[in-house]
Amino acid sequence: MVTFLIAGVEGPAPLWEAEPEEMFPALPWLRATVAHFVALNDGVVQAGPGSSDSFVVAFRCASDAVACALYLQLESLDPFALRIGLHSADTGSADGGEPVAMKGAAWLRDMACGGQTVLSPATASLAADRLPPGASFKELGDHRDGQCWPVELCHSGLRKYKQLPL
Repeated sequence: MVTFLIAGVEGPAPLWEAEPEEMFPALPWLRATVAHFVALNDGVVQAGPGSSDSFVVAFRCASDAVACALYLQLESLDPFALRIGLHSADTGSADGGEPVAMKGAAWLRDMACGGQTVLSPATASLAADRLPPGASFKELGDHRDGQCWPVELCHSGLRKYKQLPL
């Protein structure tokens, strides 16, 4: 089983246009913070094409991926707000678990708002018994294409964000 965490900064182009003097010094902090929480939670950053404001991380344990996502969202990453998606799949499956998990995590990230973490029901189920203190899950309802019932990672310390319709 592998769980992928795929994250990206919400609205990076407008941030670069409006606040370039804040973006340049903030990028090293973002990268260092990501590296720190990934290492603390036994994740492996995936190499490949990407930008300086997005990343893909693989975890062997879904609860480690959830903890990493929560700690990233709780950390002050101004001026950035991360959109995070988490999905798990069996790596031994005939459909090639890693590509399926990565695609699912990207799909969930794309439906998240900045400051929000959205999980697949599979990942939530795998991590439910080992949540970080104060964390919980909330079902978001059936997504418009009916593929899954996305789940949101909740915690009282998370910043508020503008909820987009699923």
